[in-house]
Amino acid sequence: MKSPVLKRVRDFFLTLIAVHAATFFLLRAARGGPFDAEREFSPQVLAALREKYYLHESLIQQYGRSLWGFIRGDFGSSMRYRDVEVGHLIWEAMPVSLTLGLGAFVLAFSTGVSAGLWAAHHQKKRRDSGLKMASTLALALPNFVIAGLAIALFSFGFGWLPPAGFGRASHYVLPILSLSLPFAAQIFRLTRHSAIEVLATPAILSARGKGLPTLALYRRHVLPLALVPVIAFLGPATAGLLTGSLVIEQVFALPGLGSHFVQSALNRDYTLALGITFFYTALLGTLTMTADLLLSRLDPRMKLWD
Repeated sequence: MKSPVLKRVRDFFLTLIAVHAATFFLLRAARGGPFDAEREFSPQVLAALREKYYLHESLIQQYGRSLWGFIRGDFGSSMRYRDVEVGHLIWEAMPVSLTLGLGAFVLAFSTGVSAGLWAAHHQKKRRDSGLKMASTLALALPNFVIAGLAIALFSFGFGWLPPAGFGRASHYVLPILSLSLPFAAQIFRLTRHSAIEVLATPAILSARGKGLPTLALYRRHVLPLALVPVIAFLGPATAGLLTGSLVIEQVFALPGLGSHFVQSALNRDYTLALGITFFYTALLGTLTMTADLLLSRLDPRMKLWD
């Protein structure tokens, strides 16, 4: 029998190939081309550009060439930013997107877990009800609405933070806050519900009866078990953070992968759109497998990697 680890890795690479194929043919199926707006170019120049990017070949030939490039790690040159490699554009924009995504993840995870444990400890009290109402509101509002409210309050209202731009650490505060709030609310609800169930188990009731301090009880016994559904949620949460960052980067004018992705779709920049889609898929698959690994370590019943 094949190792589960090797099977997961195989499925991961098959997924990458499938996403590449779907993205390639969907881009080609959309109306318009990368050079349709270049009215000032002569037909000879346009023909030379099409030949440079192999657009004169058949669709199957283009797909084979693109797939072979991806296997070799060569994404090609951007059709919009000519003579600039797609890998170079991704490498330049990646720190901005990773800073935004990682900051939102850390804030959502730490805030959601802490608030969930605190609410479980004070369940059925006013403070618990207040947190549940706040989480419902955070889940109901899209992140771009939260972003608009945050800009109106903290930028135009109090003047504490810049409404957009890039260059200082303060430019990341509102984007991270706007992106993290809905996920913090989801993690809060998962942690609270799981912690309440754990607190009702005989083992925890016995530990309480023996006089184990509350802090030690939560740290040693409640937290590891309460984190199991949260860790299982991290895969879909990562996908939401990645897709949500595309919108947030546009709202706050951050020069990350999201802005490149939106512009590549509008400009029919086939190579750049393919490269960014491949990068997001690879990052999502890697983080999902990492979450599964952590889940199997927290819960011995989950034999995902044995």
